[in-house]
Amino acid sequence: MEVRMGTTYRVRRCFCSSEQHEVRYYCTFCNEHVGKECLLPHLLFPPKTENGHNILEIRDKITGAVHRRSCEKHPSKTTTAYCDTCRCSICHECMSQEHRDHEIVLISELLRKSICGIKESYSFLSKKAKLWENKSNELQQKIQFFKNNYNKVRQQIERFAKELHEVVDQWKNEKFRQAEKEKNNTFNHIEQQSSFIQDNVNKIRKRMKEKKNLLRNLDALHNPKSLPSENFDDLTSPIDIPPLGTEMNLSTSKLDVDMICQYADITFSTPSFVLNESNIVKVDSKHFEDKIILDIACSSNCETAYVSVKGTKQISEINTNGNVVENFLTECSPLYVASCSDGVTYVNLEKKTVFVNTFKTPDKAHNLICKDDKDAWFPIGITSRANNELIVGFKSWKKKRGKVCVVNDLGKDVESFEYDNNNEPLYRDPRYITENKPNGDICVTDTIRNTLIAVESSGKYKYSYSKSYADREFNPLNICADSEGRLLLLDVGQLASIIHVLSDEGHFLRFVMSNHFRSVTAMSIDSNDRLWIANRENNKTKIKLINQLK
Repeated sequence: MEVRMGTTYRVRRCFCSSEQHEVRYYCTFCNEHVGKECLLPHLLFPPKTENGHNILEIRDKITGAVHRRSCEKHPSKTTTAYCDTCRCSICHECMSQEHRDHEIVLISELLRKSICGIKESYSFLSKKAKLWENKSNELQQKIQFFKNNYNKVRQQIERFAKELHEVVDQWKNEKFRQAEKEKNNTFNHIEQQSSFIQDNVNKIRKRMKEKKNLLRNLDALHNPKSLPSENFDDLTSPIDIPPLGTEMNLSTSKLDVDMICQYADITFSTPSFVLNESNIVKVDSKHFEDKIILDIACSSNCETAYVSVKGTKQISEINTNGNVVENFLTECSPLYVASCSDGVTYVNLEKKTVFVNTFKTPDKAHNLICKDDKDAWFPIGITSRANNELIVGFKSWKKKRGKVCVVNDLGKDVESFEYDNNNEPLYRDPRYITENKPNGDICVTDTIRNTLIAVESSGKYKYSYSKSYADREFNPLNICADSEGRLLLLDVGQLASIIHVLSDEGHFLRFVMSNHFRSVTAMSIDSNDRLWIANRENNKTKIKLINQLK
């Protein structure tokens, strides 16, 4: 018994089960009811007759309609196959007659292939849709992230601007107070001088009157000895006239404005970069205050650094407290220093020599690299590698170019980098060198070209980095790399020192500027990513550690 339920019927059984199911379809060739979920399995199931399957909506069951057309040669027959040779649909009789030796595919097989192909396409599209949905969700998350960061950026800009206004107001009020004090002092001084001048004028006028009276005194004129003695000492006191105004050197140059803006640089990916005061540690370096530090090289143990000082023939190893752990006696006042596994190395430019002082013999320097007088190459920049090799920069004044060599612990050249990919000289003056350990790049600052030059570990030229300013020169000196491959390049100017933070591929990320290092003379980084800086200001040198410079 069939019971109407909207567009479906309840029947005794589906073709795949003896249980009662809701069905929507009927196969007229198989004479079977087909449930909603059983449509595709029925089409893939072998048909009961040679005619294949013919599925109709249950409501169209009584019409007996056939989806396939009749055979052109046998109109009473329904097409059941497809002849690839003749490219036409045929019935079962045609298969055994004129199409007997042709390439024939049953309609049921074509149907099965079509269903499988559609299912595969659906599965493929489903995976693609899921992939794009995931990308859409990721994009929405990023959009939300940027929206949230945008609000943070606005808040930080407002807070920074407010703090900046407060600082400017404090500075303005302080300068007003100074100017007021200077004005009062000047006016008081002027009043005192004016009073003093007026007193002298009165005295002079009184004496002029006395002299005039003497000219009318006949007794006095006839008796010169009775005239009073002349004394003008009290009228010869110097008169101190103060300068007419006070000048104040105030600067709103582009550099000063850039320093403020870059110090408060804000991007959406990094909401803000402010050098937190708590990350700056002052090293007790009073014994270096009156000296100029030429170079700093961090040791491999992270807790000490080697310091060379101008005018002294020694290198001092100091710890994070500023205490001297060891002194290494040197042949000169080293401009460039590097640590090694068993001591410290340095360059003696005059002797064309690289020396090593070991921990066992800190008072004795050993020759590692020594160029003879005929050799045109002078060693200048130097840094060390983890495998106890050195990377040394050489300069030839005669050839007007430089080169960088990898030197083993015996002082022999292992590799040499001198020319770029176009066979042009890479360097003119390779002074400061570092190895970017995460990718193996060798990065060199050329102080004549004012450029950072990077080559791969194989020596192949990779990139150059330079910078231009409106009112100052780009002057790159020390270069070092942190554990994540970021490069920290020291740019020293007359008014300020700036650290350029670059990616491992040499792309500019941001500036780092602070009052704590406005005049840097040396810089190095240890394996804990702490930046050691020697800053000289007001004729005093101070060493500072900066943590988490990200």
